[in-house]
Amino acid sequence: MSFYKVKEYLHQKAECRPDQAPLPWGKFRAPNEFLSLTDHMADVAACLAALLDLPLMAARIRAITGRPLDPVTRARLCVIGFLHDAGKLSNRFQAQIFDASEGRAGHTREGWGLIADPVMRQALGLAELLSWGGAVENLLLAALAHHGRPIDTGSGVDKRCWTSWRGYDPAAAAATVGQKARALFPKAFGNGPDLPDAPAFQHLFAGLVALADQIGSREGDFPLRRIAPVRVAGDLLQALGIDASAMRGAMQERSPATLFGWPDSAEAKPMQVALADLPVSAHLVVLESETGSGKTEAAVLRFLRLFRAGEVDALYFALPSRAAASQIFERVGKAVKQAFGAEAVLAMPGYIRAGDAEGTALVRWEVSWSDDPDAEQRDARWAAETPRRFLAAPVAVGTVDQVMLAGLRVKWAHFRAAALVRSYLVVDEVHASDVYMAEVMGALVRDHVAAGGHALLMSATLGAAARAKWLGGPHAPVSRHDAYPSLSWQESGAEVHRAIAGGGGDKAVAVTAQPLIAEQGAVARVALDAARRGARVLVIRNTVPQVAALFREIEALDAAAPLLTVGPVAAPHHGRFAAEDRRRLDAAIEAAFGKGTPSRGIIAVASQTAEQSLDLDADLLITDICPIDVLLQRIGRLHRHHRDNRPTGHTEARCLVLTPEVIVPTSGLLAFGLGARGDDGSGVYPDITGIAAVQRLIGDGATWRIPTDNRRLVEAGTDRTTLDRLADELGPDWRAERGKVLGGAMAKAQIGRLNLLDRRDAFDGETEVFPDDRAILTRLGADRIEVPFASGQIGPFGTPVSRVSVPAHWGFAGLEEVTGTEWRAEGAALVLQRAEGQLVYDRLGLRLERT
Repeated sequence: MSFYKVKEYLHQKAECRPDQAPLPWGKFRAPNEFLSLTDHMADVAACLAALLDLPLMAARIRAITGRPLDPVTRARLCVIGFLHDAGKLSNRFQAQIFDASEGRAGHTREGWGLIADPVMRQALGLAELLSWGGAVENLLLAALAHHGRPIDTGSGVDKRCWTSWRGYDPAAAAATVGQKARALFPKAFGNGPDLPDAPAFQHLFAGLVALADQIGSREGDFPLRRIAPVRVAGDLLQALGIDASAMRGAMQERSPATLFGWPDSAEAKPMQVALADLPVSAHLVVLESETGSGKTEAAVLRFLRLFRAGEVDALYFALPSRAAASQIFERVGKAVKQAFGAEAVLAMPGYIRAGDAEGTALVRWEVSWSDDPDAEQRDARWAAETPRRFLAAPVAVGTVDQVMLAGLRVKWAHFRAAALVRSYLVVDEVHASDVYMAEVMGALVRDHVAAGGHALLMSATLGAAARAKWLGGPHAPVSRHDAYPSLSWQESGAEVHRAIAGGGGDKAVAVTAQPLIAEQGAVARVALDAARRGARVLVIRNTVPQVAALFREIEALDAAAPLLTVGPVAAPHHGRFAAEDRRRLDAAIEAAFGKGTPSRGIIAVASQTAEQSLDLDADLLITDICPIDVLLQRIGRLHRHHRDNRPTGHTEARCLVLTPEVIVPTSGLLAFGLGARGDDGSGVYPDITGIAAVQRLIGDGATWRIPTDNRRLVEAGTDRTTLDRLADELGPDWRAERGKVLGGAMAKAQIGRLNLLDRRDAFDGETEVFPDDRAILTRLGADRIEVPFASGQIGPFGTPVSRVSVPAHWGFAGLEEVTGTEWRAEGAALVLQRAEGQLVYDRLGLRLERT
């Protein structure tokens, strides 16, 4: 069939006149559902123009390039953005709709082939492009990367794709494209300055074109059949929440009490006021304050001030774990809803959630929402519908890995970073960043702030050397007497460190250590004895198997033990539960240990999921020994609130730390999360020297005053020089083990640097070609496999569960193909059988039982 026969057929089916010829086509679904290439390119260029016109985006571009975005430069950038799909002019791409033998054809690398081919470049009629400065080719490459990955210019394009074929002439079609570009953006072809050549701008431009392409491909707003007018791009950006002007205009003056649901008489704490009132010129701030002091609310107040001032258009709240993100999501979401009516997005893969509504993915990237929203509300939830858009939301709360994906050489990194540049980036629990994460996040925060963005790093337990590194300044001498709580930021190249006055006073905690880490029975008896006398007992173990073992031991000692329950079902609290059950567990533990809840004897056996973000108040804390910063986090759940009715024997805060009989590098403590697994220095808490430092800090018993002692304790337990001296003092085995841990850390840091998307490199088609990103994603914890249950499956707590996350390192085969019906019920458990063993899901969570 000739090309013109196909063209005639398409006209007939689409009821188009010949002078409205849709070919060359840009988007095609069926003979009566297609869009001309020039129309689609114009849609995307219009969206790009609208993005460039956002006041905040213009400010970010000025910060990066050192100059304002003048009208000629704007028009030239739009022309380059318009050409993002020029590769679709190839005869192979055009042929695929009617000649299946040709197979699927790409168009991104072909776009570069078109520009590089002298004949096609002349046919395009845009010779002036190459006179717009030395950055033109790099910006063209950035535009061609709109499908998430930079193209490899080292791979050639078959020149036969530009030859006439069955009546289709790519050169003639290219001339039409060039004419359209001139008609849309005539200012681009007049006199003007060279295009900006800053590499960081080239990377931002790649993300902006990808964002414009995603928006301009929304078929509801830019339909394939042009019967009705298309959506005005500027209006669409406002509807999607990318243009924040309407939300800013809707802001209401709300008291902190109203924003956060406090009693009417409650006022913001000095720390919260100090952060909110910090000058907007402080772009990167570190907030150090004890657990439970209200850092989350402080961050929200600071965001609202920056948002009102037009310094930011969005908020991304990054947490170290999915459990923490789920908890903070509720608190942040309620506050921003009160402030300007926005729905927060839960930025965690596997979830589609905006505000209180949950979505279900359908075919063709569509989503069904639980509350059946109108079109306006559906538009506002666009960013919630797929993970790569999370950072485009006006307000999103999620895990830190979603931010890291904007700083690594992985697909859609530029798209994510262009969305993030609008945001106030809040990174909570920054002390929890491992070496790899800190390397990546440090570079990303540096780039974010260099572009004029704002970021807040929060921690209860950050060492002075780590703080200096995050702030990007020289390493100041470590001082155990630095102010705490405090705010720190960079000013004129120097670190400013300011004490926050007027804190809530010290909490005295009696800390003792006993060598019971392997003695489940003894620990169970201590917990039971305290609970029987009316105490709220929180036990935190370093590993999930130890959580389950202690839970079983308590039940074995006392079948009626006052354990945490979800409804009538007793259960431990850890991360290996289905999402629905995790939410019920979080609600149950807060109902038992939360503020204002009745005092009663109860035991919660938990993993690290209980050490952060949850608002818990225990009378007694029993915890495995762990690094000092982690231990202080756990202590933050002890006597957290003022209560007059604590049981006898627990009116003073007491923390029992479970230790091994002996702590030595070769003592085989991996089962308890202590020590390095191998030569790479990996493990739950691999630095055994840091564990020895904690044991010394406790000694025969100590009383720590929190927060006064926080700085002293953190520096004594985390400062590298201090720990090096301790290893030297303890002997050769310790020095060797410390060297292994530090060597592993250096290797991880190097891997982080190698995986970084370095925005100081020009977008030249060589340095930015991405590797296979599977190993990078695995390092982010993306090596979890979401395994579905059958539709309507009832879980151990009597409510439906949809899926459970299985660690890939368990090596359980065939999980990607599980349909859900393969799970079988065995009593109250769900079991998935394989030759190598079985997965069991019950009230104890998910576990692997090997055959």
